[in-house]
Amino acid sequence: RVVSHLLDHGHRSIICVGYDRQYNSIALRISGYEKEMNEAGLKPQFILADKGSTISSLLLERLRSIKPPAALFTLNNVTTKHALHALQREGIQVPEEFAIVGFDDFETASLLAVPLTAVRQPAIQLGRSAVRLLLDRIHAGSSDASHFEARITLPTELIIRRSCGCEPSLNRVRTASSRRHRRSVAAK
Repeated sequence: RVVSHLLDHGHRSIICVGYDRQYNSIALRISGYEKEMNEAGLKPQFILADKGSTISSLLLERLRSIKPPAALFTLNNVTTKHALHALQREGIQVPEEFAIVGFDDFETASLLAVPLTAVRQPAIQLGRSAVRLLLDRIHAGSSDASHFEARITLPTELIIRRSCGCEPSLNRVRTASSRRHRRSVAAK
């Protein structure tokens, strides 16, 4: 959905940026990005670092290239933070000059100078599922991890804010901070 959303904005050079690709959840995000780019007839482009701290320098190098990307899809919050710092350091205006969508919505994403469009995971449900799997494994009594395999897929939601180029109405952005703001404005 992320790539499709950026394609709907007319972006054709969308780069996937992140690290920790050895983790299944990150690998699935990379696979989803790659699939959507291929379906659109576009070449997937990556910056996949070994650690988060190298993201900024690798991204700056790409941004300064002859054919810089027009948009980013970041694979997690740490990557998003490094990407936003790199864009700010270069004086690149989001979303006027460059679009960004992150994976993993966070509480203050709507409070950034340019509110971040992000994929939200159901954190509470994710935690409950992890505890349930751990308890199942304990009750099974096996200490060998290879005997215990599980895959749980939880729904995600694309939270539309300004960093992708959209001008969402307050009705489309349902965050705790925007609800509090509307209540305080209505109370005045």
